[in-house]
Amino acid sequence: MLLASVSKGCCFNMNFLEKIRALAKTTYYQTLYKEAGPLHLQLFNNSKDLTYLQIIFLNYLNFYQILIEETMSKDMSPEILKDFIYEDAYMTYRRESFIEKKQDKDKESSTKKKHERPLKPGALRDSWSVQMRKGKMKK
Repeated sequence: MLLASVSKGCCFNMNFLEKIRALAKTTYYQTLYKEAGPLHLQLFNNSKDLTYLQIIFLNYLNFYQILIEETMSKDMSPEILKDFIYEDAYMTYRRESFIEKKQDKDKESSTKKKHERPLKPGALRDSWSVQMRKGKMKK
């Protein structure tokens, strides 16, 4: 198998990582990765204790699955998929915009919490019992 065991401390040259990326980008491995869950396919001979190389390969499979799906769904240029630099730049942009949206949402929710008046403990129960005593509500 191509993805043999490699120790965690191993260093890879860039040419080797480019080959892993190219392999993860292929239609064959993208299809296997996408259908592995529903069809209970096993990508590797070992199902536990994945090697460092296998983890890198799985990360790139996920990376390209997201990239290809977004390219197809957002009317983006397929030119992004022609060079590693464009792929990395788009994914960096995507991550940064996601972080910005999350920070904006957190700021918005924190300002809402400051302006809301918290209910006192038992406030709903007390208002219900007062209305019952005044005869405004039926039992």
